[in-house]
Amino acid sequence: LLLGRAYYFLGDDEQAELNLEQALERNAENLEARLYLAASLWHRGERDGARWQVDEIHALEPAFRVDAWLSTYPLTDPAGRRRLRDGLAATGLAGPALDSTRAHVGARGS
Repeated sequence: LLLGRAYYFLGDDEQAELNLEQALERNAENLEARLYLAASLWHRGERDGARWQVDEIHALEPAFRVDAWLSTYPLTDPAGRRRLRDGLAATGLAGPALDSTRAHVGARGS
């Protein structure tokens, strides 16, 4: 997970994906690894893979909300936080508003 997260923030989504998939092989219920993997896949243009991760996230946490998770997540770098938030929002995980810096994100389609 740590390497996958580091590669994600370096913008190396391919390497992040490899490391995050290894983390999930060790613990398939690692929500954080699934979140970063969903965002990485989306950034790489792998929409189906990202959506599959979203389905897995909802299977683990049916009421999962990005805004609630980010409000307690210890990520202080504004650029990193924005990249993660935007990647997760693009997958359809976001609710109607992520935080005060983003006015509106469409709800997840069915």
